[in-house]
Amino acid sequence: MPILERRNLLGNADFSWAQFSGNTDFAFARFLKKTDFRSSRVNLLDFTSCEIFSFLRLREIQQIEGNSDPPIILLRDLRFWENGHILLEDFVPSGISFLHTNFHIVHPRIYLIRMDWGKEKIILDDIFKRKIKAEKEEERSKWEIVYKPIEEMSEEKKVEEIERCYRQIRLAYEAMGEYPDAGDFYLQEMRIREKRLKGIIKILHWLYGWVSKYGESPARAFCWLIGIWLGSAFLYLFTGFNFSGYNVLYLPKFAISKIRILLAVSFAFINLIPGYFRFIIQPQTNPLLTTIISIIEGFLGIIVLTLFLLAIRRRFKR
Repeated sequence: MPILERRNLLGNADFSWAQFSGNTDFAFARFLKKTDFRSSRVNLLDFTSCEIFSFLRLREIQQIEGNSDPPIILLRDLRFWENGHILLEDFVPSGISFLHTNFHIVHPRIYLIRMDWGKEKIILDDIFKRKIKAEKEEERSKWEIVYKPIEEMSEEKKVEEIERCYRQIRLAYEAMGEYPDAGDFYLQEMRIREKRLKGIIKILHWLYGWVSKYGESPARAFCWLIGIWLGSAFLYLFTGFNFSGYNVLYLPKFAISKIRILLAVSFAFINLIPGYFRFIIQPQTNPLLTTIISIIEGFLGIIVLTLFLLAIRRRFKR
């Protein structure tokens, strides 16, 4: 295993097209000038606790020949000085660990260019999705290096750190204006955050994700709003209601009194947001079951409309 631990790389260092056998250890090294790993073949690159003073680029990193797994790169507990930053470009990052590293000191310190995260956008440190057991002999060394430090953390610290890692990546994409990717990592951040919530807060957080994908999908919230409206209208057809065309004030009169489904849809729309539209109708007496349904409809309507408006606000803030 090549070991460059605690070394000072004083000048520009170019490891392009190099093939490292086994694991390569740069832990605690100091990169004072530009360092380039372009098209390098590695099994594991360990940059734990390195100090970055200038430019460190990892581009088109590949696994050594004969191994199909993505290369493991440990960017853990890094220290950035002056203009130090990292560029990750054009490779599969599913083997990168970001544990205990802050990539946002004064300004972004990491840039992610054309990284293929796959469909789910799961990072290596997320043991809730990618846990590897040490019982398998061929995976024991990988577990010892990558996952054992995470397993040794308390459950609370574990959740907080994985959530923080997702947040760091999200902020990096937002700083570059890559909002679709940032949104995907925001969803992962919220998924992990839910694990440390309790009671009614956890339920509300889950509903927030279910209705509007944590504010990332105005379309989903709008569909829920339409569903509540039309679903309530369908129920009103069976429970009965008092609502006729001539009772609607301030609107052009049109003959819908004989088309009951249109009356039910109109009645449901009036009850969808209590207080918003009721000024346009006269007070009426309805069956008890209809009244109960209208109360539930109004309660759900207010909640979903609020989440829809929050999703719109989040979209425009970007």
